[in-house]
Amino acid sequence: MFAPNRGVDSRSPHWTGGAGLNVGPATVRTILDFHLSFFAWPATFLPFARQGQTMVLLMFDIDGTLTSSYQYDQQVFAEAVSEVAGAPFHDTDWHHYARITSDGVTEEVLRRMGVEASRSGMVKQAMMRRLHERRRTQPDDFAAIPGARAFLRGLMGQRDIAVAIATGCWREEAMFKLEASDIDASAIVMSCSEDGEQRTDIMRHACSQALAATGRDRFERVVYLGDGLWDWRASCELGFDFVGIGDRIAALREAGAAHCHADFSDAAAVRASLRIS
Repeated sequence: MFAPNRGVDSRSPHWTGGAGLNVGPATVRTILDFHLSFFAWPATFLPFARQGQTMVLLMFDIDGTLTSSYQYDQQVFAEAVSEVAGAPFHDTDWHHYARITSDGVTEEVLRRMGVEASRSGMVKQAMMRRLHERRRTQPDDFAAIPGARAFLRGLMGQRDIAVAIATGCWREEAMFKLEASDIDASAIVMSCSEDGEQRTDIMRHACSQALAATGRDRFERVVYLGDGLWDWRASCELGFDFVGIGDRIAALREAGAAHCHADFSDAAAVRASLRIS
């Protein structure tokens, strides 16, 4: 679904009368004259002409990639689980869980602690309450990754670039973190924990949303920007390109990620890794 367009050339059955059609030279000349006159119109009169232009989809994670939220995220989640389960919870190393999404981790944690997984909604409510409280008491914790705001703004005006967000966060959680970090994502399609069981499902969903939003049936390439090993693995599974962003890039490099950056401060270098102009 994500393969580049291959186009049509003069040897195609569309021109030589495939499927048993006998198209003579005069008919071919008529078709060519029509195409030449049609495409002489300005692009503004051809709303679907952009299908002929290649487009790359850039898909972003949130925690640790767009927002500096990884540390406080772990803390407020642990506090929320402890409140709902009525017992201390400390294991916030997401590598220890099968489904690295807010829904997946919460349900697995509750099962391990002998609590009904159906109470995951209570964990979400407790976490959101703590996030709002932390923003009131420690507003400096809510910040964008350096250069992230400007980098996103620069992408939004490019006709050959589509932008999406694919995160394991709950939607309410994701929108709060972005807004609290002063990142405007109102024009960006976003897929969250509610949109898929696994990270790969969420990423596929984001790609489908981006295709619908741009009116296309495929992208030339999809590049995921993330900070976790699970992001790298999911990208490899889907055949997406990958660029590591954040303060955990050492592990990504060790895993085999060739392009990694601490943040977006050097926008030109990040763009080079993404292979965009």
